Amino acid sequence: MEFIVAVGEPSIRKALYDKLASFKLNYIKIIDPAFILSRFSSVAKGTIIHTGVLATCNVHIGEGCLINTRAVIGHDVTIGDYSVVSPNVTIGGNVNIGPGCYLGSGAIIRNGINIGANSIIGMGAVVLKDVKPNSVMVGNPARFLRENIDKRVFR
Repeated sequence: MEFIVAVGEPSIRKALYDKLASFKLNYIKIIDPAFILSRFSSVAKGTIIHTGVLATCNVHIGEGCLINTRAVIGHDVTIGDYSVVSPNVTIGGNVNIGPGCYLGSGAIIRNGINIGANSIIGMGAVVLKDVKPNSVMVGNPARFLRENIDKRVFR
Protein backbone atom coordinates (compact mmCIF):
# COMPACT_ATOMS: atom_id res chain seq x y z
CA MET A 1 0.00 0.00 0.00
CA GLU A 2 1.13 3.51 -0.80
CA PHE A 3 0.05 6.82 0.68
CA ILE A 4 0.56 10.57 0.65
CA VAL A 5 -0.60 13.13 3.23
CA ALA A 6 -1.73 16.50 1.86
CA VAL A 7 -2.30 18.52 5.05
CA GLY A 8 -1.07 22.12 5.24
CA GLU A 9 0.00 22.09 8.89
CA PRO A 10 3.58 20.72 9.04
CA SER A 11 3.29 19.30 12.59
CA ILE A 12 0.04 17.47 11.84
CA ARG A 13 1.42 16.16 8.53
CA LYS A 14 4.46 14.74 10.35
CA ALA A 15 2.29 13.14 13.04
CA LEU A 16 0.12 11.48 10.36
CA TYR A 17 3.18 10.22 8.49
CA ASP A 18 4.60 8.78 11.71
CA LYS A 19 1.33 7.03 12.52
CA LEU A 20 0.89 5.61 9.01
CA ALA A 21 4.51 4.45 8.89
CA SER A 22 3.78 2.15 11.83
CA PHE A 23 1.49 0.21 9.45
CA LYS A 24 4.45 -0.44 7.12
CA LEU A 25 2.89 1.58 4.29
CA ASN A 26 5.05 3.23 1.64
CA TYR A 27 5.24 7.00 1.27
CA ILE A 28 5.01 8.09 -2.33
CA LYS A 29 5.85 11.43 -3.85
CA ILE A 30 3.63 13.31 -6.26
CA ILE A 31 5.57 15.49 -8.67
CA ASP A 32 4.06 17.46 -11.53
CA PRO A 33 5.31 15.89 -14.77
CA ALA A 34 6.55 19.28 -16.03
CA PHE A 35 8.88 19.66 -13.02
CA ILE A 36 12.49 19.15 -14.06
CA LEU A 37 15.05 18.21 -11.43
CA SER A 38 18.76 18.07 -12.10
CA ARG A 39 20.58 14.81 -11.48
CA PHE A 40 22.46 16.55 -8.66
CA SER A 41 19.22 17.22 -6.76
CA SER A 42 16.81 15.08 -4.75
CA VAL A 43 13.22 14.92 -3.56
CA ALA A 44 12.47 12.70 -0.56
CA LYS A 45 9.45 10.45 -0.09
CA GLY A 46 6.06 11.89 0.75
CA THR A 47 6.67 15.22 -0.97
CA ILE A 48 4.16 16.96 -3.25
CA ILE A 49 5.44 19.32 -5.96
CA HIS A 50 2.74 21.31 -7.79
CA THR A 51 2.72 22.62 -11.34
CA GLY A 52 4.94 25.51 -12.40
CA VAL A 53 7.68 24.95 -9.78
CA LEU A 54 11.20 25.81 -10.96
CA ALA A 55 14.26 24.42 -9.19
CA THR A 56 17.86 24.88 -10.27
CA CYS A 57 20.82 22.62 -9.44
CA ASN A 58 21.82 20.97 -6.17
CA VAL A 59 18.37 21.31 -4.58
CA HIS A 60 17.42 18.89 -1.83
CA ILE A 61 13.78 18.73 -0.75
CA GLY A 62 13.07 16.79 2.43
CA GLU A 63 10.47 14.22 3.37
CA GLY A 64 6.78 15.17 3.43
CA CYS A 65 7.19 18.67 1.98
CA LEU A 66 4.59 20.64 0.03
CA ILE A 67 5.98 22.84 -2.75
CA ASN A 68 3.20 24.93 -4.24
CA THR A 69 2.52 26.47 -7.64
CA ARG A 70 5.09 28.78 -9.24
CA ALA A 71 7.66 28.53 -6.45
CA VAL A 72 11.22 29.30 -7.60
CA ILE A 73 14.03 27.48 -5.80
CA GLY A 74 17.61 28.65 -6.39
CA HIS A 75 20.81 26.62 -6.48
CA ASP A 76 22.25 24.82 -3.45
CA VAL A 77 19.00 24.96 -1.46
CA THR A 78 17.97 22.48 1.22
CA ILE A 79 14.34 22.40 2.35
CA GLY A 80 13.85 20.50 5.63
CA ASP A 81 11.35 17.72 6.22
CA TYR A 82 7.63 18.60 6.41
CA SER A 83 8.14 22.20 5.30
CA VAL A 84 5.67 24.14 3.15
CA VAL A 85 6.63 26.47 0.31
CA SER A 86 3.48 28.41 -0.66
CA PRO A 87 2.66 29.73 -4.15
CA ASN A 88 4.96 32.31 -5.74
CA VAL A 89 7.74 31.99 -3.15
CA THR A 90 11.23 32.82 -4.40
CA ILE A 91 14.18 31.20 -2.64
CA GLY A 92 17.64 32.49 -3.56
CA GLY A 93 20.73 30.33 -3.84
CA ASN A 94 22.61 28.70 -0.96
CA VAL A 95 19.62 28.76 1.40
CA ASN A 96 18.93 26.27 4.19
CA ILE A 97 15.34 25.94 5.41
CA GLY A 98 14.93 23.89 8.58
CA PRO A 99 12.29 21.20 9.16
CA GLY A 100 8.67 22.16 9.81
CA CYS A 101 8.92 25.65 8.28
CA TYR A 102 6.15 27.51 6.48
CA LEU A 103 6.93 30.08 3.79
CA GLY A 104 3.84 32.20 3.05
CA SER A 105 2.69 33.15 -0.45
CA GLY A 106 4.99 35.54 -2.28
CA ALA A 107 7.77 35.46 0.32
CA ILE A 108 11.29 36.15 -0.93
CA ILE A 109 14.32 34.57 0.71
CA ARG A 110 17.66 36.22 -0.13
CA ASN A 111 20.76 34.20 -1.09
CA GLY A 112 22.79 32.69 1.76
CA ILE A 113 20.03 32.68 4.39
CA ASN A 114 19.38 30.05 7.07
CA ILE A 115 15.83 29.66 8.36
CA GLY A 116 15.59 27.79 11.66
CA ALA A 117 13.23 24.86 12.31
CA ASN A 118 9.50 25.48 12.81
CA SER A 119 9.70 29.08 11.62
CA ILE A 120 6.93 30.91 9.79
CA ILE A 121 7.71 33.45 7.08
CA GLY A 122 4.65 35.63 6.44
CA MET A 123 3.02 36.33 3.09
CA GLY A 124 5.12 38.73 1.02
CA ALA A 125 7.93 38.89 3.60
CA VAL A 126 11.41 39.66 2.29
CA VAL A 127 13.98 37.78 4.36
CA LEU A 128 17.40 39.47 4.34
CA LYS A 129 18.88 37.98 7.54
CA ASP A 130 19.09 34.53 9.12
CA VAL A 131 15.98 33.44 11.04
CA LYS A 132 16.26 31.76 14.44
CA PRO A 133 14.29 28.54 15.06
CA ASN A 134 10.62 28.93 16.08
CA SER A 135 10.36 32.50 14.78
CA VAL A 136 7.48 34.26 13.04
CA MET A 137 8.81 36.83 10.57
CA VAL A 138 6.72 39.40 8.66
CA GLY A 139 7.19 42.45 6.46
CA ASN A 140 9.66 43.98 4.04
CA PRO A 141 12.31 43.68 5.22
CA ALA A 142 11.20 40.78 7.39
CA ARG A 143 11.21 41.48 11.12
CA PHE A 144 10.59 39.25 14.13
CA LEU A 145 6.92 39.31 15.17
CA ARG A 146 6.80 36.64 17.86
CA GLU A 147 8.03 33.21 18.85
CA ASN A 148 6.23 30.18 17.42
CA ILE A 149 5.82 28.62 20.87
CA ASP A 150 3.49 25.77 19.92
CA LYS A 151 5.42 25.05 16.67
CA ARG A 152 2.25 25.32 14.57
CA VAL A 153 1.34 27.48 11.59
CA PHE A 154 -2.45 27.45 11.84
CA ARG A 155 -4.06 28.12 15.21
